[in-house]
Amino acid sequence: MNNLNKQPHELDNLMPCEEWRTTRGVRLFPTADSFEWFCRNNRDLLIDSGALIPRMGRGGNLAHAGKMSDTVLAHFRDSIQRAK
Repeated sequence: MNNLNKQPHELDNLMPCEEWRTTRGVRLFPTADSFEWFCRNNRDLLIDSGALIPRMGRGGNLAHAGKMSDTVLAHFRDSIQRAK
């Protein structure tokens, strides 16, 4: 029996960014435009954290589901702390 079939793979966590927004991030980003703005303004952070995998062409960018959630929440927490 092949053990690779039993263990979840990192690739299973990848999804189109818009799918992440509509399934996990819609409370923070109610529109596609708001999420696109956030990604443009925080591109380096998202890429460096492994949350965003940019792709060329119509396919659109990919989000690592768990890392995107963690990175977005950490960013907002940090922003709130800086504002105090």
